[in-house]
Amino acid sequence: VQAMDWGSVVQRRAKKDPIDVAVRRLQAEAGLTAEALAALEAEVRADVDAAYTQALSEPKPDPATLLDGVYAS
Repeated sequence: VQAMDWGSVVQRRAKKDPIDVAVRRLQAEAGLTAEALAALEAEVRADVDAAYTQALSEPKPDPATLLDGVYAS
């Protein structure tokens, strides 16, 4: 049995990371600059931070309704 080379697996997977792929495509096809990318990343980070803060401030769900809307066959 041959040992798995996890380093190469991670490297291969990293090349297919959807965010990195999108950035490379935007740079190649739409001329996305480093400045525009930094601004986009800051905007997205702010949106995620705001959503996270809002989620933490929401009331906890009622455990009695945990399975409402869940259907299994």
